[in-house]
Amino acid sequence: MDSKKTILYGKTIENLSREVLPGHTISERISKNSNEDFSVVVSTMDGKHPRMKNTRSVGIYCIKKGEGTFYADDRVIHVGQNDVISIPPNTVYSFEGDFEAFMICVPPFDAADCIIFEDEEQELE
Repeated sequence: MDSKKTILYGKTIENLSREVLPGHTISERISKNSNEDFSVVVSTMDGKHPRMKNTRSVGIYCIKKGEGTFYADDRVIHVGQNDVISIPPNTVYSFEGDFEAFMICVPPFDAADCIIFEDEEQELE
């Protein structure tokens, strides 16, 4: 039986310094990989990110440096350097702190899949 393994890889394709939300900057887009199964960016957080959910992608945050707190469903999760947190699709979450992280989305990030809840009391769907 001949089995093939798929090797996924990515490389830096853009150096950015784009603030996507107040206090949340995307500094580098690593790339969608060779098969476009995931996307990776380097993200810097300085402050608080509003509550949101991604209806399609798993969000994986690998903390490079700094500290922060994630609020997912009813959980409070403190993170620091070398910690990893995975947020499943359709999970309402927010985060705050002063940290830099690799943010991996599987499948690749698409802003059309994100719902941001600007009002803390906004009804969740």
